[in-house]
Amino acid sequence: MDSTIFRFLAWFVAAFAVAALLRRAPLFRVPSPISYLLVGLFLKLPALHVTPMDAWWLRRFGDLGLLFLMFLSGMEIDVHLLLARRRDGHHDGPSPAIVGTMMFCATLLFSFVCCACLTRFAPGNANPYMLSLLFATTSLGVVLPVLEETGYLRHPLGQAILYSAVIADFMTMLLVSLLLGAHATDNPWRVGLTLAILPIALGVGLGLWKLRSIPAAGRLLGQGMDRTRATIALVALFAMLADMTGSEPILGAFLAGMIVRGLSFAYKPLVEMYSYGVGYAVFVPMFFVATGYTMPIAQLHSQEALYWLPVFAAMAFAVKLLPAHVLLYSHGRRQTWAAGFLLSSRLSLVAAAAQLAVDAHMIPEMWAACTILVSIVTSLVGPLAWTLLAPQSPTVDNR
Repeated sequence: MDSTIFRFLAWFVAAFAVAALLRRAPLFRVPSPISYLLVGLFLKLPALHVTPMDAWWLRRFGDLGLLFLMFLSGMEIDVHLLLARRRDGHHDGPSPAIVGTMMFCATLLFSFVCCACLTRFAPGNANPYMLSLLFATTSLGVVLPVLEETGYLRHPLGQAILYSAVIADFMTMLLVSLLLGAHATDNPWRVGLTLAILPIALGVGLGLWKLRSIPAAGRLLGQGMDRTRATIALVALFAMLADMTGSEPILGAFLAGMIVRGLSFAYKPLVEMYSYGVGYAVFVPMFFVATGYTMPIAQLHSQEALYWLPVFAAMAFAVKLLPAHVLLYSHGRRQTWAAGFLLSSRLSLVAAAAQLAVDAHMIPEMWAACTILVSIVTSLVGPLAWTLLAPQSPTVDNR
């Protein structure tokens, strides 16, 4: 067996073992992505002898994992939920969609103001727009399971949080892709072309929706396993189309996930199960391992990094806690703080966008390392604070 393949198999076993042990920690549960990041950091140890060829393959696997992670994040967004009417039975007060949109817009504005001040007075050449997007995003993959496990998914508060997280997830992907395209070229036509992936995705989605009523198309696609292969091919196609239009492939994969989630077709539960199994068992762990390995941890040893870490952490919570006060009059102070802390959870998108920003020379490596480290802290503190602050048994009106 080739030595590189052997080491990759060993890393798979190590990543699984570390994630399984930390998930069953007696004090609090450590999310699996953080466990994989720790494995990637351990690979930096000189005793493990990671060769340049090993590192090259690890980064390539990480790129595939990033595409799959964005696809699975898109599958978390229920388009029907965005368009549906309120399910809580109440007809007074603003709807969760309006509240969630207000929260995200306030977060984005407040984040930009803070980052603009930060980049003006801080050393280093950092783009305030990109940095503000890193702070404004929310990890839907963390928020959705927490709301479901605690029974808040159908509650008005849970719906408002979910809407805010969904909008933050999608808009961050779109704005990051547009910002990177604008940074790469000064041609307005090329910048506008980066948005061409949106009508393309809409056209493909409508076309697939029409194909559902054609029996021959269903027979051609086959059963669950065949449709899973077609789904992976759809992800690859959208990634290539996004790259051809000047957009980011991760946005194409994200839109492919939204299309798969929004369509109703035979064997859909099997396709989702296979996709989650392949993604979260193989590709996504390798992305986080690669992120941990490429994370410029040496930058955090400097006195400057130690100075900025608490500033970044304070900003990460402040830009979510303050806008969450729109919930104060309808849900109370305790639940408002709980919502703010939960929406502060950010990891996957921050790790992806920070790496892209460093590659485009839009933020320094030290700041990227600080944002990734702070995102790890928020992913640990956010769900824990929600569990402590939110009532354990929400009352849902099902009239």
